[in-house]
Amino acid sequence: AVEEFGTLKDRLEEMQQKLTPYKTVRQDYDQRAQAKKLHEELSTKVSGAEIEVEKAAMMTAPLGADCNEGMKETEQALSMAQSALSQALRLIDSKLKSLSGPLKEEILSLQERAKTAQEKLDEVRRNVKETQVRVAADLLLREVSDKVAHAEDELQKMSEAELPFLRSGDQKTEEMDVLIQDADKMAVAVHTAIAEAQTFIARKLVEVARFSEGTARAVKEEIDMMTKRVEDGRERLQQFRSSTGDRKRVHLLEEVDVKVKSAEDEVVRMAEATKSLSSLGIAGELASESGREAVEQANLAERSAQASLVIARKHLLQKTADLKKLAGAGAGSGSELGRLQTRVNNVQQEIAKLRNITKEAEERLRVKTMLAEVATRLTATESDVDKVAAVAVATQADEQPSPEQVERMERATALAQTKLTATSKLVDVKLKTASGVLREELSAMRSKITAAEKKLATVIQASKEQKERLICSEIVCEATEHVLKAESDMSKCGEAELPFLKGLESLPGAEAAAAVAACEESAGVTQKAIAAARTFVVQKLVDIKEFAKGPQEACAKELAALQKRLDVGAGKLAELKKDTAERKRATQMQASGQKVASVEQAVQALANAMVKFPEDKMADLSGEEAHKICEEIGAAEADAQAAVADARKFLAMRMQDVKNSKDAGKSAGSVDLTKLQSRLTQCQVELAKLSNQCTEREQRFVAQKLVQDANENMAKLRSEIEHATAVSQALLSDDKSELLTSSFLTLVAGALIGHLKASGSTPAKVFATVAGNAQSASAEDFTVWLQKLPELVGGDDACLTEDRAFELSARIAGSAGAPVTAAAFKALLQERYVCATGTAAFRSQGGDDEACTVEVGEGLELVEPCTAGAARGHFALARDPSTQVWVPLECLKASPPFVGKIESIEAFVKAVHQRCTEASQAVDQKTVGLSHVKQGPLVEVKGKLQQIRTALSTERARADALKKRVAAARAALVQQQQEEVKKVQEGKCKAFAERVVAEAAEAVEAAEARAAAIVASAKAGTAEKLQKELSIGELDALKTAADEALSTVAEARAVVARSQETHDGFKGGARNVLLESKVELTKLASRASTAERRLKAATEAVRAAFVQVAKTATVKARNVLRTAARKSGKSIDELFDTVSGGTGEISEAQFAQFVSTLPEHDLGSDQVALVYKEFGRHGLRKPGFAKALQEFCICERSTEIASSFEAAAAPTVRKLEKGELFEVLEGPAADGAVLRVRGRALRDGAAGWVTFRVGEGPPLLKPREKPFLFALSAAPLLQSFDTDASVVREMQQDEVLELLEGPRPLQGPSEQALHAVASKDGKVGWVTLQDTAGNTFASPSKNLYMCKSTIAMTDNFDIKNCKVLRKVDVGEALEVISCQEEDGGDISRKRFKSVRDGKEGWVTLKGNQGTIYVELSDSHFIADQDISMRAGASRDSPVLRTVEAGEALLAKEPPKEVRPDPKMGARARSLEDGKSGWIVFAPGPRAPVKPWKAKYVCKAPVDITSSLALQEGTVAVTKAEPGQSFQVVEGPALDAISGQRRVRLARGEEGIVGWATLRTAEGKACLEVA
Repeated sequence: AVEEFGTLKDRLEEMQQKLTPYKTVRQDYDQRAQAKKLHEELSTKVSGAEIEVEKAAMMTAPLGADCNEGMKETEQALSMAQSALSQALRLIDSKLKSLSGPLKEEILSLQERAKTAQEKLDEVRRNVKETQVRVAADLLLREVSDKVAHAEDELQKMSEAELPFLRSGDQKTEEMDVLIQDADKMAVAVHTAIAEAQTFIARKLVEVARFSEGTARAVKEEIDMMTKRVEDGRERLQQFRSSTGDRKRVHLLEEVDVKVKSAEDEVVRMAEATKSLSSLGIAGELASESGREAVEQANLAERSAQASLVIARKHLLQKTADLKKLAGAGAGSGSELGRLQTRVNNVQQEIAKLRNITKEAEERLRVKTMLAEVATRLTATESDVDKVAAVAVATQADEQPSPEQVERMERATALAQTKLTATSKLVDVKLKTASGVLREELSAMRSKITAAEKKLATVIQASKEQKERLICSEIVCEATEHVLKAESDMSKCGEAELPFLKGLESLPGAEAAAAVAACEESAGVTQKAIAAARTFVVQKLVDIKEFAKGPQEACAKELAALQKRLDVGAGKLAELKKDTAERKRATQMQASGQKVASVEQAVQALANAMVKFPEDKMADLSGEEAHKICEEIGAAEADAQAAVADARKFLAMRMQDVKNSKDAGKSAGSVDLTKLQSRLTQCQVELAKLSNQCTEREQRFVAQKLVQDANENMAKLRSEIEHATAVSQALLSDDKSELLTSSFLTLVAGALIGHLKASGSTPAKVFATVAGNAQSASAEDFTVWLQKLPELVGGDDACLTEDRAFELSARIAGSAGAPVTAAAFKALLQERYVCATGTAAFRSQGGDDEACTVEVGEGLELVEPCTAGAARGHFALARDPSTQVWVPLECLKASPPFVGKIESIEAFVKAVHQRCTEASQAVDQKTVGLSHVKQGPLVEVKGKLQQIRTALSTERARADALKKRVAAARAALVQQQQEEVKKVQEGKCKAFAERVVAEAAEAVEAAEARAAAIVASAKAGTAEKLQKELSIGELDALKTAADEALSTVAEARAVVARSQETHDGFKGGARNVLLESKVELTKLASRASTAERRLKAATEAVRAAFVQVAKTATVKARNVLRTAARKSGKSIDELFDTVSGGTGEISEAQFAQFVSTLPEHDLGSDQVALVYKEFGRHGLRKPGFAKALQEFCICERSTEIASSFEAAAAPTVRKLEKGELFEVLEGPAADGAVLRVRGRALRDGAAGWVTFRVGEGPPLLKPREKPFLFALSAAPLLQSFDTDASVVREMQQDEVLELLEGPRPLQGPSEQALHAVASKDGKVGWVTLQDTAGNTFASPSKNLYMCKSTIAMTDNFDIKNCKVLRKVDVGEALEVISCQEEDGGDISRKRFKSVRDGKEGWVTLKGNQGTIYVELSDSHFIADQDISMRAGASRDSPVLRTVEAGEALLAKEPPKEVRPDPKMGARARSLEDGKSGWIVFAPGPRAPVKPWKAKYVCKAPVDITSSLALQEGTVAVTKAEPGQSFQVVEGPALDAISGQRRVRLARGEEGIVGWATLRTAEGKACLEVA
């Protein structure tokens, strides 16, 4: 045994030695994997950095000579390369610190690669720096040259500004001011430009010092020459300033002299106005209107003279300060200023003298006016006092005046008192400071006032006594009413007592209670009435003690009699209250007996109900029957308890009433109530016994039911757990291939159903993509189609391997290799549902036989379509497809989400587990609910529930274990499915990357080859050299070849960009495998950019030479063509129709033929071809032809339009303002050093000759393209420049029109509006007095007068024997009826009708002291016809109401002139049908037209097609994307088929692209004018 043990030990050690090397296998593997990952990561970083360095080097290659194109891009590339390289080096350094062995050597090799790239990058940076120095030197010289040229341009403008001063003739003051201001501004501008140039040169000389020696010397020589030119300009500026100062000094003195002369003239007019004031103060005369007018005229003349003096003095001070600032102001200017100052002082003295005369006249007029006003007031006051005294005498004659008479008397005396007091105060105030005649007049007035005050006091005393008699009468009447009301209420108390007086000793309870309540209510009302009457009588007895003796005694006697009547009623009321109390006590005892009897009946009803729930028959009762009996017993018990509580409360209240009572029958009532309480107590004891019996029987029944329900629930849960275990066997078995196939089948079905819903397709159409028109598809074809399913549905979740696709095909077809029929495919796409609410499933559509339960989250497949209105549907369960049941549709919801067999099994298991948990919780809750029960039948149930709880825990543990096993199995199956899908996705991703890189590489290689060929054949030399060596045709050919090569390179870049975009937008899985392809695409993009820069650098000279030659030839050809066209005498339209032959387009051959017929032209065929390409690159149409022949300019500085060529002798048509468009029709022609052109202004068609340039100065007119307009919205084309003109046709949105004339403002006539108050209702608003056509709607009134001072309206003409109708207030309007003069002639009266209330009467116009009471109104208007009253002056304001003809209007302010809103107009011609007309519109952002440019920007994606007609099925050539810009080749034109406006576009050098729609049918803009 020992030997065998030793042998075994040796073998064990041997095996241990063999196993030792493998201990660290896993650790070594992990380390190698990490090292490999680290090496790949660092290699990726270094490769990316090397790519960035190569890109920077490639971009630097074409930066030779003086080319600075791409400098900024190159610097960005250098920065990106340095950043990437630095990051890579830092990462390598950090990793090397912790590495060793072979991996460290590999990382060191990567470090060497990075350092090599850094050295290369440093070399590239040095080359770029040298190029930047050369470019900076050229840029500096250009900037300095621009600054010096700008200063010289300003000097030329300064010379032109001096020309108006040199013309013969005197300029007007306004013109001279403008000229001097312009000269000053020009001097400041020149000084600023020279200073800026010198400062700029000094700053740039500092920068030159940083250049190399040779470059700095050359640059400094150029700058020194420019500095000398600037110094010469500064000397010219000093001379200009000196001459301008002399002219300004002379002009200032002339301005001051004009202002002083104006002030002297005003003083003369003031002296004439004061002459008529000398006769104003003759004694004994009142102030007249002529005197007032004379004073007013003098004041106006004084203010006018004073204003002129202020203006003159202000100008003198201002111009003196201005003259002092001028360097050349000498003695001559000082003496002239002194003379002007002396004249101003003389004017000031004369104004002061005349002002004193005017003040004296005003004082005299004021005194006279003051005396007249006081006398008028005193006379009116005395008249009022006399009238009041007369009325008082008439009232005293009556024994008892009426209340109306007393009230009128009181108001009249108060009004007279107020007027008399006011007049008295006025006279007293004036007496304090009066003297002489004025004091005597005021003293006499004071005596009259004293007499009037005494008379008025007597009247007031008599009026007071009459008022007291009247008040006493009212008091007696009111007290009598109070007593009568109390007596009436007392009679109602007798009526309420009648039920007790019928002879019945005991009334029914309800009737007795109602009668007692009625008696108590009547007694309470009567008591209040008697108390109120007594209070009123006593209060009034106190109040009348302040009256006079007579009224007081009479009133007190009558009030005492009324008081005795109240005492009698109070005695009767006391007797009634006593009888009512006795009757109330008897009624309450009767009600108490009835309450106790009702309690006894309720207790008996409870006892009868208990008989239905005996103890010996509880086991035979069902739960529903027991519940019903318990509810009945509970209701009877509640009724009995309520009856007991009601009776107890009622008896307690009655007992309290007896205790509080003070009557003799108190003891007898107490004994009766005690007997009733004893009966009530006995009923309560019986009710308690019955309640206890009911509770005990109910608990015994509940205990039996609890145990029975728990046992039934336990059995049901065991059955469900067994069923769930059986259902889960398929998922828990080792072979899950069948379930995996089912899962993929559910995935495919869900993807297809989702595709059908999203696309709106049908299963038949989808199946046709597999089988065509056949009814079945072979297994091979269907397998291939399944593998392409992600492309159809637009997602990678349904990726399948070939084997998996074949299995699914077999599953769908029913067997392996069998064809898939259309019916089988349709069955696959049968609608699927998910259970949203757990429900029972049934065996038939309408029966109640339950088959099973369907849980929340389970999937169901529809077996047959559901009929309309059906409550249940026929389904197959996903957890067991062989089971088909009927399920309520209201508990289901349609997929997605799509639920298969695996998810359904898990949902079913979870539901069973949840029910186990809920059952256990329910038992726990019932146990807790019984914990407080200490006795009774429920105590025995506790032990039984605990046993059931233990069994439930066991079953719950089984369900929990099953749930975990199912979840783990499902997770493993899902992981297996995801891994399979991921493998397929990685394969697709790799194939995609290879295809994208191959396409991009092919395009870039082709572009590089073509670019290399062009670079190799490019001509060397500068642009000037190539112009001399090559013809126009050769340059055109070279440029065309270069453009085509550039187009090829651009296409290659676009292919790479699209590939990168497709690459970045790839949404499949396994995107981590795309890193390498991304690097390749970046390299290809860099190669394409490098090829493009090299090509541009190589052909730059050719392009510059061609552009210069083409520009020279085009200008020359256009001048020849314009001259010939002007000589032909034909319009542009006529010439176009002649040349094109009426085809609408001129070919290149037709254009060449037309040019050959022109006399005296020396254009070569190359030049003619250039002109054609310039204006008709894609076909020469009418706009392009007009653009070639017509010449338009925009005015840079305002100048005059003369009627003839000679500017000096020709009259001026008008001024051409800055910014106006001018069409040149002839010229330019030289008038000495001045170039002039003939043409017409587009704004208003004004024609004549205009100065184009003066000498070598800048031109006054700048060339401008032919103007066009486009319609922002629909608007009418009018026949003439008038909003009321007839319409030619409606202009459509986006339509383009040729501008023929305008835009210019439309000056419409104004109308008059009045802000007024309507006389009928006082409404305030605006009305039209006169419209734009001159129609009058309201005229000034001739019969309306305005009240200026308060006056009375009387009933007849005789002022002494008339009766006052009413008072006329200040500002009230009166309409004249008739006029009659008094014999004395001092008072003028007329008969009026009040506009306010229509009352008629006589009114005094002017008093005998000259006071004006009423005068003709100058602010009233009469409506001539019905007018609309508006809220504002504008015609568009809301209408308030209609003013009827004849209604009066009171003006709140003078009539206002209202002009219509400004309008603009332009005459234009449509390019579509040639119709022309005027467009009239309101300026602003909502104008219907705007200037049009032949360039559009894409705002929304739109298809571009090859033809104008947009027919159904038209294939798009390409698609315009938002942000792209296009040049217009033709159009916009209306497509007759689609009804949409379309335009033919071209982009860059690519040529014609095609036709695109400007706006969709819904109005959304696809293209907008740039």
